[in-house]
Amino acid sequence: MVQGLASVAVQDSRRVIADDVYAMSEAAASTRWGTLRIARDRALTLAGTYGPGNALGYVGTEVVIIDADLTAGAIRLVNKIVGLGGELLTILIGDDGDAELVETVTSYVARNYHGVEVEVYQGGQPAEVFQIGFE
Repeated sequence: MVQGLASVAVQDSRRVIADDVYAMSEAAASTRWGTLRIARDRALTLAGTYGPGNALGYVGTEVVIIDADLTAGAIRLVNKIVGLGGELLTILIGDDGDAELVETVTSYVARNYHGVEVEVYQGGQPAEVFQIGFE
């Protein structure tokens, strides 16, 4: 979803359609994205074993973070995504998200990543705390 938003943000109907499609595709492809979820079961991944209630941080489709604490997992995920540089972090709050956690994350980004703008939207995606995109 965050890649789609990045694509729409650069759409310009004044451009030739082929150029516009190219620009939109480039924006989507260059967006790094991740997802924070709460584990509902027990499983083994390349990042380790997790159990119910653990925070799971995905980059793309791979679990890269397992944390017993949801806030700590959220911050670790943000560091992985934002640490490579960029200027706009988009957060889409999912069905499992809460305003306090998102406020904690946005405050953390403001304190630690100067010049990064944060946009927050209700995404309503099922079984996700939030999805983030960084461009």
